[in-house]
Amino acid sequence: MRQFEGGGSKRWFGAAVLLVAGVAIGGSSCQNNSRNLPVEKEAGIIIQLVQGQDPTPKSCKVHNKTLKENHIRWENSTDVDRTLTFQPSIWPFHEDQIVIKVPAHGMSDWFTIPDNLQIRQYSYHVDPPVKPGPPDEPDITGQE
Repeated sequence: MRQFEGGGSKRWFGAAVLLVAGVAIGGSSCQNNSRNLPVEKEAGIIIQLVQGQDPTPKSCKVHNKTLKENHIRWENSTDVDRTLTFQPSIWPFHEDQIVIKVPAHGMSDWFTIPDNLQIRQYSYHVDPPVKPGPPDEPDITGQE
């Protein structure tokens, strides 16, 4: 029987440690590919908030008949955080009523138009205003 010189058991132990470390850091070749699955993205109407202009579109017609028209969000292209406030108890969205926050150079969350939206105008207030002058509130109008 031949004996290994130079600490053969130490080499084996070192190789085992490297193998375990490699699997822990890099994972095995049997990886879960679920993270590569396509992610369903929400789509809908995006209202632009630009300094010195009315929200675009200022009067937004929405309904719940198609996916692209039953979600709405705001994009703020200004350097200032904005809040959007609807009148108390006059709220056109499925989600609970809140003050909508739109960060500077960011977007609000998506809001969903419910199936039973009344056909009417839902005015909201942008604070601080994006356009100087007397208040002329933008709105969302429910459609059939």
